[in-house]
Amino acid sequence: MTRFLAIFLLFFPLQAMAQSGPEPISSFVNDFADIIHPENEGRISSTLRELKQETGVEMTVVTIRRTSDYGPAITVPSFTTALMNQWRVGSARHNNGIMLLVSMEDREMFIGLGSGYPAEFDQRMDRVFAQSMKLDFEQGHFGLGIENGVYETIKRTSLDWGDEHISPISKLLNKITGILFFTILGGIIVANFFWSHVLDYLVRYQTCPECGQRTLSRSRQENHSFGPLNDTEVVVMTRCSSCDHRDENRHVIPRSRDGGELGTGRGSRGSISFGGGRSSGGGGGGRW
Repeated sequence: MTRFLAIFLLFFPLQAMAQSGPEPISSFVNDFADIIHPENEGRISSTLRELKQETGVEMTVVTIRRTSDYGPAITVPSFTTALMNQWRVGSARHNNGIMLLVSMEDREMFIGLGSGYPAEFDQRMDRVFAQSMKLDFEQGHFGLGIENGVYETIKRTSLDWGDEHISPISKLLNKITGILFFTILGGIIVANFFWSHVLDYLVRYQTCPECGQRTLSRSRQENHSFGPLNDTEVVVMTRCSSCDHRDENRHVIPRSRDGGELGTGRGSRGSISFGGGRSSGGGGGGRW
């Protein structure tokens, strides 16, 4: 069920949140809340660098003060998934990225998984927090708890990765889940495309506010590389051929910080680059 919520992350209000989320300062440790001791951070970075070199799995650690800094009523799991998709953590081919995120004032953490991980891995991530992190967090040893969580996450994902560890029933369920997800996703895209064109067509049956004639027409024009952030400006022009009445409506489609429009391209922030992976909401965690 959690994975289907990602549809809303991609196309609805949380998408705006992802655009205003923090930018990565490192491929491995992004300690925005400043809670990880330098010694812990050094070991975590070395471990995650080695993980990427040896297995190709991208894993990053993020700490923030609170999710409300980035938008109202955002849950920690939803924020983690949206941020993973904003940064595009993981391989674009395998969607095997991992993000361990801690929100201090929310007193909650979540280990987000790329959409390539089977659903049963969600419970494994719950156990990572309960068995390897919660006690350290309750005692205020956040750096140590995060370091232990990183090691345990790697054990319960990378080392067990492979179809030979997935039962035939789980394979079938994962396949069905993927088909349903992309079917709904495709339906949303197609519906949005046709709805805008239907509205453009129906405008000809409306009366002009100036002359009262049904001689309106509508056209659209996209201005790419608009503004200092290289957004896309869409200009919707409604004209009347009888009285030359015109109405111009403009809106901007923001580009993501990875250099492409939201939902496309590889993730990058200057010198910080991820592999273009996606998450569909999988993962686990808990509160302390």
